[in-house]
Parts: sequence; structure tokens; C-alpha cells
Amino acid sequence: MSEGAAGGTGGVEARGLVRSFRRDGRELRVLDGAELSIAPGEVVALFGESGSGKSTLLSILGGLDDGFAGSVRLSGVELSGLAEPERSRLRARTVGFVFQDHNLLPRLTVSENLLLPFAFRRGERPGPEAASEALESVGIAPLARERAARLSGGERQRAAVARALVTRPRLLLCDEPTGSLDGANGRRVAELLVSLARGRGVAVLVASHDPSLWRGADRALELSGGRLRARLAGAA
Repeated sequence: MSEGAAGGTGGVEARGLVRSFRRDGRELRVLDGAELSIAPGEVVALFGESGSGKSTLLSILGGLDDGFAGSVRLSGVELSGLAEPERSRLRARTVGFVFQDHNLLPRLTVSENLLLPFAFRRGERPGPEAASEALESVGIAPLARERAARLSGGERQRAAVARALVTRPRLLLCDEPTGSLDGANGRRVAELLVSLARGRGVAVLVASHDPSLWRGADRALELSGGRLRARLAGAA
């Protein structure tokens, strides 16, 4: 198992993860005993070939996929066996997601996009100051009232990171967050995620195809054959 302790107040710990899918009448085992632990304030970069199971792993760790065998402890809570409503509540207050496609609604302002996920949650909608604080942390506070359609690619991805931070997550799961950006903006987003982990004590797992962007990560793991292996030092 990877070094590091997830602890009971943040982070994530997984043991013996197995996840299979049926494809063309055959069983495809994407995860086959994968194990990892990410502590609060730690940044782990995750690499692997396309189709190796990186997105599947992130979905399991974030409580989106319950069709796995093994153990996942998210902020000290065991996910296996939780009913969907319980997993949903835990996910809402514990996990933030950032994807390659920022998924902002172009006609809404940046602040409105940040608060949109709370529109269907009773009693969980934060005040406008939460959005302002999140935008300040990613360096685009002056754009709060700008429509998302008017932002640059780098600004949109920063807004997506801010949206993930509004709930003050303990775990941030990022799936190719720089994949649609040019080199300079990709580096800025990578540096931002690392600094946020350090400053806020958030556990961060970043799946990426570009090792050069993640040299500031604490560790680099490679997913291959359904298992996680440490990459050589300096590989990320």
C-alpha cells in the first residue's frame, strides 16, 4: 500500500479495490486489488494509459460508483454498504470534483455557476460570500459577475476549481483538469491545485496524461493491470 495515512478527519484510503465490467459478453476487470492512501494536504498524481481505469478509480473514491469490491474509507467513513442517500450526503459535504470539461453554463455568471449545484439541495445552499471566497482563492474574484461564455479557457477551468471548493471539500478529485488547456494555462492550474492542497489541507488526487505538469505533487502513481504502482522519483 502507498505511504501516507488518510486519517479520520480527511483524505481517503482504499484497500483491495476490484471493479469489473461486462463488455462483449466477457468480464473486463479494470481494478484488480488497487490500494492507496491520500492524507489531508497531500497531492498525488495518477497516470495510466487511456482505458486503464483512472476515471473508474476516481468515481469509486468519490462515492459515485458503488459496484466495487474492497474497502474505501472517505474521511473515516466506510463507503461499502452505504445506501445511496447516505453516500450522496457524504459526497456533497466531503468531495469536490474537477473535470477536463469545466461544465459551466455559458449564460450564467461565474457566481451563479458556483452556486448552481446547491439549487436542488435543501438547507445546504451557501451564501454569496462562499462563492466570493472560492473565486478569491483561485485568483478570479473580479470575474464573479461575468458570464461564463466570456471567459478564457484558463479562466473557465479556474472557475470550475472554485466551484469544487465552495463546499470546503476534504478530498478533491481531478480528472484530466488540464487536458483541454494550452501549456501555460495547464501549468497555472496545476500550480493552483498544489497550492490549494497545501494551504487548505485538502487531499488531492489528479488523473493526468501529462507528467510534466505535476512535478510539484508529493507522489506519482501509475495505474496498470488494475493495480497502482509508484512511479520513479522525478516522474511527476
